[in-house]
Amino acid sequence: MTSPAAPRKPEPCAVLYRVSTNKQIEDNQVEDVTAHSASHNYVIYRDPVDGLAEFRLHDVSATGEQAAVLAKILRQVAAGKYKVLVIANSARIDRRDPMVAMHWLTSLGVIGGRVEAAREPEFNLDNLAGWVHTVFAQHQNAEFIKTLKANVDAGMAKVRENEALDGMAPWAYAIEGE
Repeated sequence: MTSPAAPRKPEPCAVLYRVSTNKQIEDNQVEDVTAHSASHNYVIYRDPVDGLAEFRLHDVSATGEQAAVLAKILRQVAAGKYKVLVIANSARIDRRDPMVAMHWLTSLGVIGGRVEAAREPEFNLDNLAGWVHTVFAQHQNAEFIKTLKANVDAGMAKVRENEALDGMAPWAYAIEGE
């Protein structure tokens, strides 16, 4: 007769939510990240000084503030505070250059950490299929941004060509017409 296994002790983790524009909200990522964390018996690490290892980056591009947060995560993993960072999807790490994202992921792996993407179960798995998926996902993320930038630039060029307002209306003015 076998006895039931003792429940697994919760494993500390960090979570990262990031949106690129002010018109997006991080809350669209919370449910997936929370469900993933619960299904893996993760609890968000609470640092006595810094508080919860829950990082919310609102209206933040992948430079500046995000780079500082990713560096902080590396320091906390290196210090042994947690090993896992849970994100909604791979684009939350970096979409500018797949090599930048892969460098950060590799740096995290070298010090014993890992990233788990709630919406991409194959992402960053420690096997050949996982690494192929990860490289491909980071490449797709970078291509998406290149295409988006080209489309926005083309649209703004058309706005200027039509001598339309390029930016916000001045204070107390309303935009009318096409």
